[in-house]
Amino acid sequence: MTRGIIYVMWNELFPELVKIGITKGNSSTDVEKRRRELSCGENMPQPFEAKFAICVNNYEKIERIIHKGLTKLRHNPHREFFKLSVDEAINLLSGYIISGSAVEVPIKNSFKSDEKAAIKNMQKQRDSISFRSLNIPVGTTLTFANAKHLTVKTANDGRRIILPNGKTATLSIAAKRFHIPWQNPVGIVARKTTHQHRSIIKPPNWAVCFKRPYTMYNPHKTASRY
Repeated sequence: MTRGIIYVMWNELFPELVKIGITKGNSSTDVEKRRRELSCGENMPQPFEAKFAICVNNYEKIERIIHKGLTKLRHNPHREFFKLSVDEAINLLSGYIISGSAVEVPIKNSFKSDEKAAIKNMQKQRDSISFRSLNIPVGTTLTFANAKHLTVKTANDGRRIILPNGKTATLSIAAKRFHIPWQNPVGIVARKTTHQHRSIIKPPNWAVCFKRPYTMYNPHKTASRY
């Protein structure tokens, strides 16, 4: 039986997707080699990050089984990207470890200097609009302005929320998942307001009003991507 690695890779350029693929070998060095192969192209300005990996027998067959089971979540039938969170992908592969058919491969992301710079730059852009930067504490209850029956809570001080089913996601992903009107999902802006649930721009295309004196909205022309 051929033994190899099944990995989970993630890239901050498309945070709502994970890459689940395979590579030969059985060590963290092999995972890192594959990560660098994926990150080195001229059309890939942001490096991939290895998040999890297992070493298993018949790895090519198991990869096909996994991909078939995730058909509905596959972003492109010719690419190995799936609409899963990193945690969901890790839980999926962990099942093979629990069954005793695979072992975990340690992850060691050895980023080069230019990769570190790219990651740091992306983090600065990401943190420029976050719950932390808006002084919104973890655990704050949020209500969607265009779906007032739906409430979520901030999961961390970045940009992730806890959905009603207990899973975490970004606000943009939640809006799409629950079919909340959002004509131009390219940005999100927030400002403090003295009037609770008051929209700063009326009518916003998509808004999230906090059960605190805050309002988030997504106007037509917002430059920064959320």
